[in-house]
Amino acid sequence: MFRLGFTLFVATIFSSALSGQGKQFTDDWAKGANSPGSTLTLKETSRDVVEGKTVVSYRLFASGLPKGQHFTLWMWTLGSEPQAVADAFINPDGLVVNRVADVTHNVSEDPINLRMLAGRGERKRVALTSDDWTLQAFAGAIPFPIEKSANGCSLSVEISAPDYAGVILRGSGFQPRESLTVETASGPESGKQQTTATPAGTYTAVIFPKVKGQKSGKTSVTITSPSCNVALQFPWGDGSYKIQ
Repeated sequence: MFRLGFTLFVATIFSSALSGQGKQFTDDWAKGANSPGSTLTLKETSRDVVEGKTVVSYRLFASGLPKGQHFTLWMWTLGSEPQAVADAFINPDGLVVNRVADVTHNVSEDPINLRMLAGRGERKRVALTSDDWTLQAFAGAIPFPIEKSANGCSLSVEISAPDYAGVILRGSGFQPRESLTVETASGPESGKQQTTATPAGTYTAVIFPKVKGQKSGKTSVTITSPSCNVALQFPWGDGSYKIQ
């Protein structure tokens, strides 16, 4: 019999909230502090349009964590606390499942299918933790990125506060330690900063685009270096966040 597997539709707030571990867990999650040698990966499997919205489906794969051991699957949605959403196990191939197959007792495997809705630039974040909290691994994916590329470099925006009140800028493809000019403009306000790329040719910054006296608007960001020039624009404020 064909099985769709355990399907978790990620569009609501779940009932089992984080307690006990609290701040340490969220700090580790923000840093991506996986247990040594472990990785967790979201792999997109499909996209389907349902009532005008795009539902993105993922399977979850883990390595470096014990097979067959019980874990808890967590989701962390922007603007809320992490939520425990499902029991989880890792099968011999590294696939995260809700139930491991047991041929002896006629129990079939039940893969976890994550079905997600998202806005532009929104990271969907998941984690696995062991029952004693000694093992943990984190993963994330941005189904609808806000990004631009030009002349071999790229710039992206990730939402870090509701309605794009805060965003993370990420640039890459620059020459190591080359000089960068970062220009931002939001309504009547603008700014310019001189900085340098990292030794890896990247740039990261957090900006807060809100303009005093305005409920919404658009912000443009341009990064210029000797090797390239890249720019993008994103909305913020009332009505800016839209499920794709």
